[in-house]
Amino acid sequence: MKCVLHIGTEKTGTTAIQNWLYSNYAQLSTQRIALSKFLQKKNNRDLCAFFQSSFDSFFIDNGIKNIEEKNKFFLGFLDNFSEEISKLSIDHDCMVISSEHFHSQLNNVDGIAALHEFLLKNFDDVKVICYFREQSDLRKSLYSTALRRGFSGPLVEFMPNAGVNSIYYNYLLMLSQWSDVFGIDNIEAVLYDKKQWYDGDIYKDFIKRVFDDVDLNKLNYSAERSNEGISKLQSIFIRAINKCFDFNNSQQIYIGTDLVTNVINNKSLVLGNLTDNRALNFYQQFDVVNKQFFEKFFGQAKNLFQAPVSSEEQKKLFSPNTENAIVEGICSILNRIKMMGILLSTAEANQLKDIALKYETNEFLSKDEALVLMKLAQKVKSKDAIINLKIAEWEK
Repeated sequence: MKCVLHIGTEKTGTTAIQNWLYSNYAQLSTQRIALSKFLQKKNNRDLCAFFQSSFDSFFIDNGIKNIEEKNKFFLGFLDNFSEEISKLSIDHDCMVISSEHFHSQLNNVDGIAALHEFLLKNFDDVKVICYFREQSDLRKSLYSTALRRGFSGPLVEFMPNAGVNSIYYNYLLMLSQWSDVFGIDNIEAVLYDKKQWYDGDIYKDFIKRVFDDVDLNKLNYSAERSNEGISKLQSIFIRAINKCFDFNNSQQIYIGTDLVTNVINNKSLVLGNLTDNRALNFYQQFDVVNKQFFEKFFGQAKNLFQAPVSSEEQKKLFSPNTENAIVEGICSILNRIKMMGILLSTAEANQLKDIALKYETNEFLSKDEALVLMKLAQKVKSKDAIINLKIAEWEK
């Protein structure tokens, strides 16, 4: 059985591909293409985490703080995965492993070499697939993700020091590490460009690269696309929300995240494209290394990425000063609402519900329940003497 290792890059539809693959788990299996049930689904990130030396959010989410805890967490990991591979090889010809974190986190030769050694012990052949998008466009897409996670600055302030020395953005450095270990003949680099894909569809393009004889008609293409882009107007609203709500506060993160989700889902706020005044300069920084990259991995001694362009109409839609003024205006409204105490946490809403339900059972309120009500009243009337006095008494 051969292995197809899909390593990203980030922001090239990788999550969408992963969702689509696992939504077609059974259909692919009947065509002798396997996916792992042992590895983390749908992003097989844990395999990358095993071989990476850096500690990222995967380790934080799993409570891993040091190498000892990592070793304990991954005890028996490779043996168990090898066992699954052995069983699947009986009636499958190929296994697909996918994670964009191979691009972003596995960025040292030792880790890549260790992964390669493991794969060659378990597979007859290994092929690496990786999609690439122009660097300024990648940064803009990363900015949209950062907004979803609480970043409140404008695009011009996002990743200001990124450049050709970054292995994340320098595709020549990044993919050369992989080709030095896996062999350049086992690397398939692909432009993240709809015009370059099979039938203009990234799902079909990817699976045809996995197995050219796949019957596309037997696969389902209804999987939802993920991480859709954010418009200029949506970004302004989200920036204001992120500035007003503390995403490290359990109560505020719930409210802030809910507001951001509503902005993203509100189609009436889809107005204008995100524009980056530094985009052309960023593109030009990578021009020389991109030419070398395309010559090495595409056989063409020119920069195949299209230079970024932005229309004057888009630039005039929201100037930086106008954008910041709107952000501050929305912030003042949101802060006013917060001061009025209109926003409640989920826990507070549940407490109110439980207290209200006592009406049906004729139960009396406890002191703790009365304290809950008084604290909610304090949100609106923070200087009320009686409210503050009773809270002080009841908390003793």
